[in-house]
Amino acid sequence: MGEGEEQERDDHLVGGVLQTPESMGIRRTNVPGDCRQLQAKKVVVVGDFNFPNIDWENHSVKGSDGVQFLKSVQESFLEQYVEAPTCERATLDLVLGNWEGQVNEVCVEEPFGVSDHSSIRFKISYR
Repeated sequence: MGEGEEQERDDHLVGGVLQTPESMGIRRTNVPGDCRQLQAKKVVVVGDFNFPNIDWENHSVKGSDGVQFLKSVQESFLEQYVEAPTCERATLDLVLGNWEGQVNEVCVEEPFGVSDHSSIRFKISYR
């Protein structure tokens, strides 16, 4: 790998999150805020955030569960790339990024194995 290519990838951070229903009492709602701390980096965070009340198309929340998380996503200038439900009729599994055009070709596909969540396939641009 060339020096320029290696340096170019040093400014990227990819992370994963799993928010299980059992851990709902200790929600990790500040993941977007944590991403904001890394402004010099191109950040992509993927995972099961488990906020079924967030309507990502309209940027709204039904009820109070998820209000703080959505607000944090917006304040951190993160874009949510998954445009289809991933578990029943809710978009629980998200791909969040902080640079325009860094996530492409997002596809919600059949579940992997015995999971009740759909699989998500996407490409990350390192340019």
